[in-house]
Amino acid sequence: DGACEAVDSSSLLSINRDLAHRSLQHAAGGGHGKCPVSGVACSATGCCPGVKFTLNKTFPCPTAAAYFHGCEVNGEQEIVDGLLGKMTREEKYRMLRGVGWREGSWDTMPGYYIGNSGEGLQEEYGIPNLNMQDNGQGFRTVTEDIIDQVTGWPVTLAISSSWSEADTERWAVALGQEFRKK
Repeated sequence: DGACEAVDSSSLLSINRDLAHRSLQHAAGGGHGKCPVSGVACSATGCCPGVKFTLNKTFPCPTAAAYFHGCEVNGEQEIVDGLLGKMTREEKYRMLRGVGWREGSWDTMPGYYIGNSGEGLQEEYGIPNLNMQDNGQGFRTVTEDIIDQVTGWPVTLAISSSWSEADTERWAVALGQEFRKK
């Protein structure tokens, strides 16, 4: 039912997906489209207005042919290079390690996850904060108050060893629904 698909049209992944599929859409006669984030109508030979994560530089309409390179930014690698070129070392570290750690330890402060990655980068770059918890197949229990919210899911190898496509699908759907809620 698509419950686990990304629906945020402002993400870098949506731009990447749009750029990857634009020549296919163009070939199918989809010469007109909508720009991600802004929703502005665009054409196969037009550019979308810049957004935070393109550093306000224009980028190709999602329906533009793959060979169209008439914008300030013409591909996802240019977007990534531009962001990394502008971000400070501390901002890059925040993307990798996150915030919310007790000084000098691996313990998290109350209210934080194992990884609150990218905190504070939304306003400047349009990069949303990612809150991550890790465990083999569930959330790491770091404090007693979340024990009742944790499910110990069977590891992927055990599921695949069942050789049951139906059971594997049920497991995957249930796992995805729980993680989406959390």
